[in-house]
Amino acid sequence: MGERASSNPLPSLPEKPGGHTVSGQPSRLLPATSDYKLSLAEDILLDIELSRQPLDKSLLKTYTLARLMGNETMLGCLQKELDGYKQGGYTRDEESASMRKMDRMPREGWGTIEYLEPLSQVLMMLSTEQERLRGIRTPDISISGEHRYHLSGNPVTDALKEVTMERETATNRIHSLSGITVRVTSLIHDYVTTVYHSLRFGAIQETFFETHRGLVDSHLSAGCADVLGKVPAIYQRLADGDEESISQALNTCRRMVDSFADKVFPAQPGTVEVGGKSLEIGIAHVKNRVNAFVSEHCSSRSRCKRLRDTLSNLYDRICAGVHKDVTPEEARFLFIETYLFLGEVLSLGAPRVHTQTVVGK
Repeated sequence: MGERASSNPLPSLPEKPGGHTVSGQPSRLLPATSDYKLSLAEDILLDIELSRQPLDKSLLKTYTLARLMGNETMLGCLQKELDGYKQGGYTRDEESASMRKMDRMPREGWGTIEYLEPLSQVLMMLSTEQERLRGIRTPDISISGEHRYHLSGNPVTDALKEVTMERETATNRIHSLSGITVRVTSLIHDYVTTVYHSLRFGAIQETFFETHRGLVDSHLSAGCADVLGKVPAIYQRLADGDEESISQALNTCRRMVDSFADKVFPAQPGTVEVGGKSLEIGIAHVKNRVNAFVSEHCSSRSRCKRLRDTLSNLYDRICAGVHKDVTPEEARFLFIETYLFLGEVLSLGAPRVHTQTVVGK
């Protein structure tokens, strides 16, 4: 393999074993981390774009990437290029999954391929034909001359025709073989580019979420450690996925919000004014107490309104989900939204003991 410009080169990739068995499972010899896949995809793109490696080497590395990604369709295409194509016709589905151009028979609806050889042999054939074309010379023909052809009439024309046909044959074969390499290169490059951008975007999103999760955890652990302690139980129940577990998970989410309200704005007798409305802040008025905390610590009216709307919709849905059917997917989103919402609210300011009426926005 060619050397990478990076200071952390990829480990050598093992040659694909004989038979080229298609398997979506990652090899135990290779790490299947997102970072490795991203690095491998980048390596293949540089090989192609900078012509660092022969195409058949890039093909093997692309097979490894497709195997790590679990892409069975791409593995099937690459395996044909590694092993060669079968004799006989191809169905339309097989044609669409092929990297080679096929000539379709109009009646039977089958496709035929001019060259069945694996890509490695196609590359050798192409090199041979290019070398042969460079060696073809037009003979020095004249009627007389001691060291020249002594031909006249039809033999001269026949010699020129033979050379012309030989050159045309080599040119046509080079055109066909080059077409295969161009198509394979294009399809490999398109696939690897798609994988690269997908992994790159995923890495950015993962980094962004992990950073934000760390901030949320720090806020919750500092101000509401008992609330953060409920997260593992919710996660475990959501992982179970059955209806009872989902109901219990949402009930724990509700109790997490209740505990949060007790921490940031303990229940008090009387009312507070929030957004021009008088709100009760007793033990049962969880949403009112959270909204009172938000109003006290948030200077943006529009942000206050957004957080109030989010709390109302989220808390109502969590409470309803305890008694009604909620899909596992929605339950997971409800938990994530609850977790992020509480973290954002706590980021507004530290909770304190409230002993007087609060006038909010």
